[in-house]
Amino acid sequence: MMSVQESFDAVAQSDDFKRWHDKNKSSFLCSLFKIKDQDKETGYQVDFYSKGSETISSFVIENGKAKLALEDAKVFKKDEDEVEELNLADIKVSEHDAIKNVEQIRKKKYAQEKFIKHIIILQHKKVPIWNISAITVSLNVLNAKIDAKTGKVIQESLQSLFSFRKDQEK
Repeated sequence: MMSVQESFDAVAQSDDFKRWHDKNKSSFLCSLFKIKDQDKETGYQVDFYSKGSETISSFVIENGKAKLALEDAKVFKKDEDEVEELNLADIKVSEHDAIKNVEQIRKKKYAQEKFIKHIIILQHKKVPIWNISAITVSLNVLNAKIDAKTGKVIQESLQSLFSFRKDQEK
């Protein structure tokens, strides 16, 4: 699987991105996203934010070729939240090491839980973070925010997957 930097480079060098970027010069890299199951994983989705329109456009790599997958999608955020630029030069902790940190949290605090899927987002929220949601066999979600510069755990919580639905209904 391609690394964060390799994924970004593949997108940035693609014809689809160059055509899109010519029309969206003020947009910036805001996140990379992927899903990892026990037996397979997707490649990274590379997301760019356009501040003027408050939209995100996403690129994916399929069969070694980057393509525009989603253009000008509405951003899901609170009005007071700011989408921040992600600078890959600031990333010192690998995805692998961030997931190891999440696994250490599980072993230390939630040993009875077993992960079946990871949702992995690399983004910038005051600092660059790995925002990892690990779904367990018992349908709980361990969410951990790991500082992508230092590897320090910024925040972690375990919730039932069903509690997210209740939160949405409020």
